[in-house]
Amino acid sequence: MSRGEEPLYKRSLCGRKRQLFLSEAIEQCGILLANVCVIKTSTSGNDAGAVLSLGDALDDMEPIFYIETDMTMDGGADVLSHQLEVYWRMDSYLEHKGYTCCFIFDNYGNFLCKGNPGTLKEIHHYLYQMAAGKSNRTFYYVYVLICRQEQQEICRETVRKYIKAYGGIA
Repeated sequence: MSRGEEPLYKRSLCGRKRQLFLSEAIEQCGILLANVCVIKTSTSGNDAGAVLSLGDALDDMEPIFYIETDMTMDGGADVLSHQLEVYWRMDSYLEHKGYTCCFIFDNYGNFLCKGNPGTLKEIHHYLYQMAAGKSNRTFYYVYVLICRQEQQEICRETVRKYIKAYGGIA
């Protein structure tokens, strides 16, 4: 099984970081990859790395993703550029794996838009612009519900129910 390029890091008891791939973490919990329905990430900046760490294992899965995407607030230009590059790789990776439908929310829970991986790349660039101080900050990060075309209706209905329950136009 081919793994993605961006592993997660977990501190071992001896204080060193060791690589941990998301597919390994799932398997270590005794869960079959094919049984994973939803993957939610919230790693404070390494969400793209978590998703990319699935590599080819995603071919054996059909999860819906709920991903937090966050640019660091205290990194220099090199760190921010690297984060943007990794988020764009994640966007392309998911699109290549058939994930073409995105529902995007700001960090306040407001539904922003429905889009596709291209929309997501634009949102990631916008987050980069704000984190780099090149634009006024309107929000801090986004949550993205992303799915394959055949899962679109269940995601659309879930978003509709969310908006109806918590405000906004249903």
